[in-house]
Amino acid sequence: MSQILSVWIEEGCITCDACQETCPEVFSVTDDTCFIIAETRTDGKFDQNEGQAAIKVEIGTKFAEDIIDAAEGCPVDVIQFTTGESTDAPSEEAPPAVEVVAEEVEEDNSAIEIPASLLEGNRDLMILFGSQSGNCEDLAATTAKIAEQVSLNASVVDMGEVDLATIASQKRVMIICSTWGEGEMPDNAQALWDAAIGAGAPSFSGVNFNVCALGDTSYDLYCESGKNWDEQFEAMGASRVATRVDCDVDYEPAWKLWLPEALGALASIDSSGTMQQEYVSAFTEILSPKKKSAGAVAASGIEQPDIEVSLSIFRYDPLMAESGHDTYDVVIPGHASLQDVLVMLKETQDGSLTFRTSSGAGSNPLCGLSVNGNLVLADCVRMIDLMAGAGVPAKIRIEPLPGHQVLKDLYVSTKALDVSRERAKPWLRTRDRVGANTAQGTAIGVMSSTKATALHAMNDLFSDHLLHSLSETVPHNPSYLGPAVLNRLWVKVNDPRISKDCKEEMRETLQGTDGVWAESDLGVMARFGRMGQRASQNYNDCRSELLRAHRFAGKSGRHVKWFCKTVKSSGTLNETILAAQTMGPLGVITNLPATLRMALGFTRTGGPMVRDLQGWIAPGKMPPIINKSVHDHYEVVALFNEFDKRF
Repeated sequence: MSQILSVWIEEGCITCDACQETCPEVFSVTDDTCFIIAETRTDGKFDQNEGQAAIKVEIGTKFAEDIIDAAEGCPVDVIQFTTGESTDAPSEEAPPAVEVVAEEVEEDNSAIEIPASLLEGNRDLMILFGSQSGNCEDLAATTAKIAEQVSLNASVVDMGEVDLATIASQKRVMIICSTWGEGEMPDNAQALWDAAIGAGAPSFSGVNFNVCALGDTSYDLYCESGKNWDEQFEAMGASRVATRVDCDVDYEPAWKLWLPEALGALASIDSSGTMQQEYVSAFTEILSPKKKSAGAVAASGIEQPDIEVSLSIFRYDPLMAESGHDTYDVVIPGHASLQDVLVMLKETQDGSLTFRTSSGAGSNPLCGLSVNGNLVLADCVRMIDLMAGAGVPAKIRIEPLPGHQVLKDLYVSTKALDVSRERAKPWLRTRDRVGANTAQGTAIGVMSSTKATALHAMNDLFSDHLLHSLSETVPHNPSYLGPAVLNRLWVKVNDPRISKDCKEEMRETLQGTDGVWAESDLGVMARFGRMGQRASQNYNDCRSELLRAHRFAGKSGRHVKWFCKTVKSSGTLNETILAAQTMGPLGVITNLPATLRMALGFTRTGGPMVRDLQGWIAPGKMPPIINKSVHDHYEVVALFNEFDKRF
C-alpha cells in the first residue's frame, strides 16, 4: 500500500490553516508558517522539516491520503512529500529499495559532469545595475563574487556608463534594477532607458538575460522599472533564460532563492552563446546553499565547553502592539553563535520568534542585534564572547537594533537607512576623471596602491545597518543622515576616480545641517569596538577637512579656531576667554563690558552685576569658572591633539 516517507514545508506559506484542517495529526500552523508535528517524525523536532527527515511508518501509512489531500489543497503549493511502497506484514526477505523521487533528482543533478569545454572560451557576464540608493549596486557586487563559483567572469556595470551597442555585443547579461517613486527609473538608468525605447535601438539578438527587480509593495507600480527592462530586452530580441524575480523592501530572501537558478542558467551558455539546458541543474546545485540539520549547533573554530546562561529576548507583536521579554534558561556550547542559539529556540521552543539570519556562505550584515548594550552581528559572535560583563549567573539581554523601526520581535526595518541613502544621492559621476587604457582596450580609473589601501581602511566597516545604530543622535533626529551614509560619502569624496562636480555635491551634503555636524557625540561611537573607532576617526577627518575648506567659517568653525588659539597661547582652558574669543575680535570689543565682568568672576551671563551679588545674600553662590591646565583636562587634550595637527 502507498506510504508517505517524508513531508516538509517550503518557503512561501501564507498560514491559511487549510492543511491543519485536512490533517491535524501531521500539520500545525503557527503565526508565521506551517510546521510538521514532532510526534509524527523520527527526529522528534517541531519545524518545517526542511531537512526532510522521515516520518514514522505508522503515520506515513495511516494518514497518507490525508497528507496528499492537504498538499493538493495548499493554495501556494508549499507542501512537498515523497512516497514509497510498504507492506502490512513484515517480511524475512530484505525489503525492496524505496524510490524517493526528490532524492533521486538531487543525486542525478550532482552526478552530471560539466564538460571542461563549457567552462572555456568566453565566460563573460555583464551585471547591469540601476540604483537610486545603492542597494542594487551592492547586490550586483555580491552577485559578481558568487558568479565566480561557476566560472563566470562577471563585471559590474553602472547603467549610466554603458551604451546599447556594448550590451548588444554581450552573450550573458543580468539586470538588477530598483524602482524610484511612482514606477520611475533610477536616475542612473533613465538615459539608457530612453535610448532603449527610442528609434534606432540595436537588436539584442544573441543576448541571454534575466532580471532581478527591486521595489516596494506599498506603491501601486511595484517593481515597475525591472518589469519594463524585462519586457524591453525581450522586445529587442534578447532571450530570457530565467524568470524575473520581484523583490520587496526586504529584498535579500527573494534574491537568494532566485540567484542559484538565474546564475546557473547563464553559466550554462557556452562561448558561442548557445544555451546548454542539460547543465542548468548541475550549475544550480553548485550555487544552492547546502541545508543543515535543524537544531544542530555547528562548531566554528576551537570548541568551547558548555555554558549556562539566562537569555532575555525582546518580543513585539505588531498586531496587538504589545511588547515584552521572554526568558529562557539554556545550556549551550560556548562556541555556538548567537544565531545558532536563536534558531535552536525557534525550532524547539517558539516557532513564532522572528529575527534575521544568514544563509549560505558569508555573513549577513542585516542580522545585527543589541546584546547587553553591545551591537553585534548574530551570525558572527560566539556565545562565549558575550559572557564578559554578563554577571554571575550569566544573564544576556537580546534586543533589536536601536535607531530602526521594529517590525516583529528582533526583526527591524531597513527603511530608515534606505531613506537616508536616497536623500544623500550616493551615485557616482566619473565623466571627467583621469583614466588609462588597459591592454584589452578598456578605459579604467587610475589609483595608486597607497590610496587604494587607505580607502579600503576607511571603509573597513562590515555592516552599514550596524553602523547606523552606533549613533545616539539617529533615534532622536529623523532628518540626520546617520554615520553609515555619511561615512560612505566621505570615502567617495576621497576616491580620485570620482568627478569634481560629484565630490562638491557630496561635500555640501556632509557640511549640511543633516551632515557630520549633526552627530552629537563621537565618543559614543568610538566605544563600539573597531568599527566604531574607525567611523569616529573618519568623522574627525571629515570635520577637519570641512573646517579647512570653509576657512573655519560658521559657529563650529569659529569655535574650533579660537579654541585652538586660546589653548596655544595660554596653555589653559578658561571658559570665559574661550566664549569671548569665539565671538571673534570684533565681538570681543563690542561686548567688552560683559567680557570683563565675566573674566573678573562677577557674573557668568554678562547681565547686571547686582543680580550676581544677590548670590552673597541668598543661599548658594555662583559656580566657579573653569580655568584649568590643558594637561590636567584629558578631554581638552584629546580635542586639541586632533585639531592642532590640522590648524
